[in-house]
Order: sequence, then structure tokens, then C-alpha cells
Amino acid sequence: MYPQNAGPGTAQARALAVQAWFPRAGVYSAGGTNVLILRTPNIHPGRKDGDRYRIDIDIAYQAEVFG
Repeated sequence: MYPQNAGPGTAQARALAVQAWFPRAGVYSAGGTNVLILRTPNIHPGRKDGDRYRIDIDIAYQAEVFG
């Protein structure tokens, strides 16, 4: 979330960066857990939230826990 006076460009740039960090079919592993990104993250339209500007992002994933 960003201050409204920062403009939507800053928030949109961050949303695109998050989307790039989690590419479809990306696999992340740590401590016996593998996480697979199932599809490209979905960026929702931005909106005001109180005194902030907010962009929601959906990241579909599947986790495999080995123990």
C-alpha cells in the first residue's frame, strides 16, 4: 500500500516487480518444502483504501512438504 499522493505509478511498478519475482512454473525450496507457482500472478486494479492506494495480487501456488 502506498500513500495516495505518491500516485498509482509507484504502486503499479511494485506490483509488476512482485509479478516478475514469481514467474509461472517457478519453484522455490527451503527447509524441506517446495513451492510451485502455478500461473502468472494476477494483478488487480488499484483502489483507494483509507489514506492509501492499494493493488491486490493473487499468486496461485502449490506446496509440497517433506518431513
